[in-house]
Formats: sequence, C-alpha cells, structure tokens
Amino acid sequence: MLQAADSLPVNIGLLGKGNGSNPDALREQVAAGVIGLKIHEDWGATPAAIDCALTVADEMDVQVALHSDTLNESGFVEDTLAAIGGRTIHTFHTEGAAAAMRRILLPPARTPIFCPRQPTRRCPIPSTPLTNIWIC
Repeated sequence: MLQAADSLPVNIGLLGKGNGSNPDALREQVAAGVIGLKIHEDWGATPAAIDCALTVADEMDVQVALHSDTLNESGFVEDTLAAIGGRTIHTFHTEGAAAAMRRILLPPARTPIFCPRQPTRRCPIPSTPLTNIWIC
C-alpha cells in the first residue's frame, strides 16, 4: 500500500494492523512507514493487543486507533480502560451503534485521553436520517 501511494501527489497516511501481542511485528510496520496502528474488534480488540499497541506507539511516537470490542468478547469496558492505562487513544465509532456501546464508550470519551471519532456516512442524505444516526 505504501509503495502504491508513492506516486500520488497528495499526503497519505496509512494505519498498520495493531492487533497483536508481538511488539516486534508492530515495530516493523512503523519502521516500514505507517503513521499509526489500528486495533479492530473483528481481529481481536483484546486488552493484551491494546496494551501492546499503545506500548509500541509510545515508544515510536505514533497514534493508536481503536474500534473496541462492542460484544464484550474479550472483556468489559473496565478491562479496556485498564489496558489503555491512561494513555492517549483515538476511538472509532464513539457515537455508539447500540445502547450498550453508547454506555461503554461515551463516559470514557469525556476524559482528556480519548480522541473520539465518528466516521462519515456513505450516504449524506439518508432515507431515514434518525435511524442512520444510531446505526453504523
């Protein structure tokens, strides 16, 4: 991906895959040129992966973006917050796709360490605007 973007006349930053417990694999991605690491629940947003990515990010001065575990498959919000450990993190889908996610992500997002983000919708004027506000 990085090589494919080399010829484009714009600045592009790519996030590497941050789901992992091997810090050397994450360091290798940063050394190759990614601007940060993305942890996604589909690949396991486990406390160990969160801690590992944040540790490498602090060491190499890059960001971590988190799409957290909304189904509580690898723990609960307390486990996620413990893994974050007061370090700065960029959270995706902080608006909440369901009541459980709003309950989980909105209170911590009010703290200074969270950089919440709501992705832009694919359809700027949906047929059901109210429904689209709450569904990812």
